[in-house]
Amino acid sequence: LLKDLFKDDDTGYPKKIGAEAENQQIPEAATGKQEKTKLSDLNGIGELQQVQNFYTNLQVQNLNKKIKEAEEQLSKSKTDKSGTAAVEEACNKLDGEQKCNGDKTCSWHKTVKDGEAHCKYNATKATANGAPETQTQTGEATTPSDRCKKHKDKENCKKENEGQKPGEKAHCGWIDNTCKDSSFLVHKNFALSVVSAAFVALLF
Repeated sequence: LLKDLFKDDDTGYPKKIGAEAENQQIPEAATGKQEKTKLSDLNGIGELQQVQNFYTNLQVQNLNKKIKEAEEQLSKSKTDKSGTAAVEEACNKLDGEQKCNGDKTCSWHKTVKDGEAHCKYNATKATANGAPETQTQTGEATTPSDRCKKHKDKENCKKENEGQKPGEKAHCGWIDNTCKDSSFLVHKNFALSVVSAAFVALLF
């Protein structure tokens, strides 16, 4: 197989790649000419350097764009979290189990602490395409962020995810020695992956 790929004729892999590269059309903006130019038609180090600078600048622009998109996504995540408090307050004001469960973002809790509202914000329900969830919940519940950050150790943090179905997004995660809403890790990884991919593209 290797011999077939690297045989020394026009059908061999090295020469095929070389031919494709030589026939690559370079845009006018890269060369300063009036029409597209084949790579093989470029003459001299100066022209090649000009084309290299063009593509390097293009990759830098793409990198900056990806970084900006990642920053905007993280900013949106923070805004969404601050908005959760307002939604929680709206749920708390709903009276009665039927009215609470009929809301697209709220669920009724039979057992709550003294002074707490029975109707609470349900993040899972709110993100389930707006589908109403009518089952009555039991036990305590707070916003995803609050339920996570109240834990100071890894074991209790992990317990917040007990009873979840396979493939379901975790409520909490032990991140940087702190129990945090797992959406923080999702957005952080998204930003890192975008920046990493853009950086790799810049190298090539």
